[in-house]
Amino acid sequence: GDGTTVGPQSTATAAHTYSDAGTYTVAVAVTDTGGLTGSATRDIVVHAPSASGIDVSTGYYDTHHRNNLHPKPSPWMGAAGIVFVGTPDPSTGGWDTGAVRVDNSTGASVSATVTVTVGKTTFGLWGAQVIPNGQSLVLAQTAFQNFDTSDSSTAGCYSCDPVLCTTSVSPTVPIINVTIGGVLSRYYDRNQVLNTRGVDGAGCPYTGTRNDESQAWSSIPGPG
Repeated sequence: GDGTTVGPQSTATAAHTYSDAGTYTVAVAVTDTGGLTGSATRDIVVHAPSASGIDVSTGYYDTHHRNNLHPKPSPWMGAAGIVFVGTPDPSTGGWDTGAVRVDNSTGASVSATVTVTVGKTTFGLWGAQVIPNGQSLVLAQTAFQNFDTSDSSTAGCYSCDPVLCTTSVSPTVPIINVTIGGVLSRYYDRNQVLNTRGVDGAGCPYTGTRNDESQAWSSIPGPG
């Protein structure tokens, strides 16, 4: 599929290493001792290896709804070893944001581009960011509520029927796309921290008032 031919050979197994990720059409031709031939093709997908030493976590920070305020994800802006990209962190109000943390223990600085996909919406707010070795990149809203990842379900919206909190839960798993050195790795937020487990957590569970949505960092085991 990449212009390489292995063989002819007498054994039944051929090995080949692809230099780039992508979809390739592999073809095999076989000739038996009687001179009869057969052939087949198959499409295969080659994935690039994920960057070793890169770890991803998701969290949520909400000061927009003050009741029952939970602690924001920690570490956060201003902490040692944190490269923070987002709006300034006020003491009150203005925050209703998903959060992504990328930890770098590769042994060298890396340039990372991160996007987040929740259903049909992709957030690409931050551009390429340099993460020094041993430090962490934290990404949050860059303008008022422009990374409000919990608003991906009708459950919990203002003026919605409270019953929707149990009947309209979305199974959509947010995806954190991390590109380093041209290699894309996808991390799946299977605990749905970014979309507060499939509902708008400000209104689910329904309490008669709006809830705080803050959630601590939750580590994602690895890409894929």
